[in-house]
Amino acid sequence: MNYKNKLISNEWLYIQPDINKVKIINIFDDGNKKFSKYDNKWIIFGKFLGKIALFNKYNPEIIIYSISNWKIK
Repeated sequence: MNYKNKLISNEWLYIQPDINKVKIINIFDDGNKKFSKYDNKWIIFGKFLGKIALFNKYNPEIIIYSISNWKIK
């Protein structure tokens, strides 16, 4: 999947996904609570002003377009 095209805007910095760098979300809120039902393993593909964009490691079409970086471990 071309995740660069999935970024909210061209202001976001695309990060080449690295499936060996798995992140876990500590806090699901701000409209992202619906993602808590999925396996909590996420890969970063973008960042902008303290926010990051992620996709689910086991279900890559599940995308969180924006979540605060401090909510990620």
